[in-house]
Amino acid sequence: MTDQFRIWRYHHENSKLLQTGFAATARYCREFIKRGKTEDIQAQTRLAALNLAALFESRLMEFIFHKDSAAFARRDEILASDTIMDTWHRLIDIGFANLEDIRLRRVPEGLRPSNKARHKAISDAIDLHISPLIELRNALAHGGWVYTLGNDRMTVSPVKMKHLSETNLWQLQVKRNLFRHLSRVVYDLLIASSFERDFDKQFQNLLSAASRLEKDGSKQWEEMLQRRWQRRPIRVKSSSNAMQISTPKVKLDLDEDGY
Repeated sequence: MTDQFRIWRYHHENSKLLQTGFAATARYCREFIKRGKTEDIQAQTRLAALNLAALFESRLMEFIFHKDSAAFARRDEILASDTIMDTWHRLIDIGFANLEDIRLRRVPEGLRPSNKARHKAISDAIDLHISPLIELRNALAHGGWVYTLGNDRMTVSPVKMKHLSETNLWQLQVKRNLFRHLSRVVYDLLIASSFERDFDKQFQNLLSAASRLEKDGSKQWEEMLQRRWQRRPIRVKSSSNAMQISTPKVKLDLDEDGY
């Protein structure tokens, strides 16, 4: 096993367990939503946010260390970026520079119009959907689970508090779905040879997930879970044995994953 493959495998194995962790945390959180357990919902939602942000970062490392990635030869340069968001953007720039065989400094202005538009679409998606979760992850990692404090650890950060208050499990599940589509786009850009052929289809899937986030179906989804819980079969004990009273099945429009 080469050192390059070993390093990629480290990140890949991390990603696999992070996916399992997110799914498990989401299952617990859904059960608490059904029962209306507010503090448990808040705790599990924050754990899910930490988990999902870690998955985003682990996938980023997979893209960098894949032996066939356009970024692999420039991994030291990419990893020298000041922030995770800078790392994402440098990765995308290098992918487009390799795609059109131009110097990195000419990205994005030197790209063909079609790829310039694609570069902007990917960069905007990263800024809009990944950046807030990374910022929230940093706040949670510093203990800001109820009040997110600024760098001085004495004043509340209004921006981070807004992110915290708006984050819920439904949103995180849709973001996970959105990131799956974004990952396919980035994989095609850096590793596969199908970026220009498949971009429109893959990015349309991403836009569909983004549209669901904008419409925000979290309240309806949570109410659906609670209705489903209230209509569950109930066991009633008698003196001789336990008798189950069943309720009719109700057709619902949303599944428990929310997407």
